[in-house]
Amino acid sequence: MPEKLILERLQQLLHSAQLENIKLAFQLAEGQHISKKVLLAPWESLSFIIYKSTLEDLSPDQLARILGTTQFTLTNYIYKTYKTTVAQFHHLPQLQKLYIRASEMQKLPLSITKVKQLQELFLMRTSIKKLPKSISQLENLQKFSLNHNQLKTLPSSLSNLAQLKELYLQSNQFKQFPKSIMGLQELQRLDLSNNQIKSIPRSISQLQQLKFLNVTQNQISSIPVSLKELHQLQDLHFSNNQLKKLGKNITTIKSLIRLDLSNNQLKEIPSHIEQLANLTTLHLNNNQLSELPQELFNNSRLYHLELAGNNLDHLPQEFSQLSQMYSLILSRNNFKTLPLPILELSGLRYLNLRGNLLTDLPERITTCLKLRDIMLQGTGISKARIEDLRAKMPWCTITS
Repeated sequence: MPEKLILERLQQLLHSAQLENIKLAFQLAEGQHISKKVLLAPWESLSFIIYKSTLEDLSPDQLARILGTTQFTLTNYIYKTYKTTVAQFHHLPQLQKLYIRASEMQKLPLSITKVKQLQELFLMRTSIKKLPKSISQLENLQKFSLNHNQLKTLPSSLSNLAQLKELYLQSNQFKQFPKSIMGLQELQRLDLSNNQIKSIPRSISQLQQLKFLNVTQNQISSIPVSLKELHQLQDLHFSNNQLKKLGKNITTIKSLIRLDLSNNQLKEIPSHIEQLANLTTLHLNNNQLSELPQELFNNSRLYHLELAGNNLDHLPQEFSQLSQMYSLILSRNNFKTLPLPILELSGLRYLNLRGNLLTDLPERITTCLKLRDIMLQGTGISKARIEDLRAKMPWCTITS
């Protein structure tokens, strides 16, 4: 499109009726140019997405004026091409969200730590191995993502981020739980998944506002008793660790709503799990369970239960007490017949039975009018029987 037409079209949009905050995005082809006349016009709000493009002879201050925005994504291309502009980021008075995805970046530019009004900072897939102490200057930061980097430690100054509510440290090289995290008194969400952490320190109890904790895919062998002091904790993700036994510690976290213990080495679930009265979602996939405690079935709120990849071959009659059960995953177990208590779950919508030793389903299943999905791949149920069930249950999708 000719430059004159671009200019006219932008003016039309910006002056259309009652539009106060228009954001326009340009996807520029490689090598395409837009001149300063267009870019530096007095737009009220103009955001650019720059992809493999070039800008004609713009100074950092001019580019800052163009960006004059609350949000910016810094890619590898922009970082390599406009390093001098990156150094001027602290001149962007409106910048609140900064997303950096640049593998070429080995150090966090100090100019970024001077953007004191910044509220969200995402550093993804960079080559950064260490954060500067000056990170503490981001006093208004509320969300900080450092996923997929090469960090082994965090500076002690991180604890000075008094407004920080969310911290994401997935897929780094941490071998120990970073101590500086414990000073983040307002932290609500913490993700340390896919690292090499072997234990959680007792001092985690200092994070009194924590609602979400993800330590999936580490090397943790026990759940610390100090977690019971986190009275706001609702989501706990412990999958892909080295848990062999659950002590009473886990059942003292009364506030838990969602618990993931998948892909561990658990052979039994303790009876005191009934103390988790608020639990709605429980993941126990890929353990070594052959029995479930009857006390588990006293939970009137349990809504989603995953038991795939265990050694179960039966369910007790008390299982029918799970009156709120909506989704049940029993794939890859040793069931030869469908446990009849399942048919008494009046609210059940989704039933996964894949990879079991089933050769038929009881006729009574055709009276379960709320069932919407049944997964039967890898079972021994004949095609004829499956077609028969489909004819009798037109409201339900049966996948084989």
